[in-house]
Amino acid sequence: MFRRPPRSTLFPYTTLFRSVALNDFLKEHGQDKQPPLNYELRFEFDTALGAGKVDHEKRLINLFTPSRYLQSTQIAGAFPVIYKALISLVGDDVICYERFINWLAFIVQRRKRPHTAWVFHGTQGTGKGLLFKHILRPIFGGAHCIAMPYADVKDRFNDWVQSTIIAVLDEADLSRYDQADGTHSRVKNLITEDDLTIRKMFKSRSGLSSNHVNLIIAANEMHPVQIPENDRRFNVCPRQETKLVLTDAEYEILEEQSELAGFVGMLQELQVSEILAKNPELNEAKLAVQGISTPTIDDAVSAFKRGDLSYFISNLSSSQTLASIDARAVIDRLVDKLDVPIRVGRDDIRGLFSLCVSRLPEAPAQFTKMLNHHALSLHKCRIGGKLPQMGAETTWRLDKDTAAEWVTQRAGKRK
Repeated sequence: MFRRPPRSTLFPYTTLFRSVALNDFLKEHGQDKQPPLNYELRFEFDTALGAGKVDHEKRLINLFTPSRYLQSTQIAGAFPVIYKALISLVGDDVICYERFINWLAFIVQRRKRPHTAWVFHGTQGTGKGLLFKHILRPIFGGAHCIAMPYADVKDRFNDWVQSTIIAVLDEADLSRYDQADGTHSRVKNLITEDDLTIRKMFKSRSGLSSNHVNLIIAANEMHPVQIPENDRRFNVCPRQETKLVLTDAEYEILEEQSELAGFVGMLQELQVSEILAKNPELNEAKLAVQGISTPTIDDAVSAFKRGDLSYFISNLSSSQTLASIDARAVIDRLVDKLDVPIRVGRDDIRGLFSLCVSRLPEAPAQFTKMLNHHALSLHKCRIGGKLPQMGAETTWRLDKDTAAEWVTQRAGKRK
C-alpha cells in the first residue's frame, strides 16, 4: 500500500508518483537508482542541483529540463536574421535593442529574474509571434516558455507558473480590463513577487511556489497595459506600424534554427549589466503609454474626429476650476461654428480633452506626441488669421436641443 508522503512546506509539487512514471522520469535523465516514493519534486532554474537531476541525499528531483542551447556553452556567432527580427520589434531603437539583449543575457547567465518586463506593441506582422516561436521557445524549451492571452492571467488556476521561465502575454489591451477584475495587479505580482500562491485545478489546497517567470507583453492595440508614474517594472519599445518582411531563405533560417546557437553564445558571453536589467528606461515610448493609461483618451480622439461636441459638453462639470472655465470658453466659441470644417488649435484641443482625460502632459510637445500616438495628427495651420500654430481640422456637430440649451445658458450667465 502506498503511503502519502508528508506535504512539503517548500514547494507544492511534492506528490505521490506511481513507480512506473518515476522510473521513466529517472531513466530519461540517466538515473537508474530507484528512490522511495516521497522524493520532493522541485523546479529549480537557479540551483546547484543540475537540471533534470536527482539528489538522493536531499531526496530532491529537479524538474527543470534545459533545451539543448542551455545544456552547454555555445560559441558566439553571427545572427543577421534574428537581428532583423528583433530590430523590427524595437523599431530601429538601438537603446531598446541593447537593453532587451542585456535582459535576455541576464536571465540566461544568472538564472535569476530581473523583476522587469518588456512591452512590444504594434500592428500585426511586426514579429511578436515570431519572437516567441522561433527564438524564445527553442532557447528556453517548450515546457518552460509559454504564450497565453493576457486575460488568462486572472484565471485562479495558475499552476503553469511553477515551471515557466518566459511567459508571453498576448492580446494585451487596457481598454478591455477594469482595475477591479484583478488582471493588472496579477501581472504586476508576476513581475515583482518571488513567491506566489499556486492553485491547481481539482485541488482543494494551495501553497507557495518560487516564481521564475519573466514576462513579455505583446499587443496590437494602442494602449497595451497600465503603467503608473514612477513605475519600475515595464520596459516599453516604440509602437511599430511597419510589418516585418522576410524572404523565403530568411524564414527558412529561423525555422531550421541555424543562427540560434550563435545567438545564445553571444548571450552567454555578453558582459551583463544588472543595473540595466533591473531598471527600465523612461523613454518616450513609455511616457506615451503612461499618458494613455486611462482609455478615455481614445474616446476623446474619436469624439474630436467625428465632431461630437456633445461628448465634451456632457463631461463638463459645474465646478469653477480653471480647467473647467477654459473648456467652457472653448465650447462657447465652437457652438457658433457648427456644421462647417474648422481648424482647432492645440491649446483648445487640450482644453476639451482635459474634461475627460486625466493626467494630460503639461508640455505641448508631449501632448502632441500623445495625440500622434492615438492617430490624431497635428500640423501647423492658420487659425483666425493668427500666426501658424499646431492644430487639427474637424466639423463640429451638435443636436438642436443641446445647442439651444447651451446658448440659453450662456446668455443667462452673461446677464
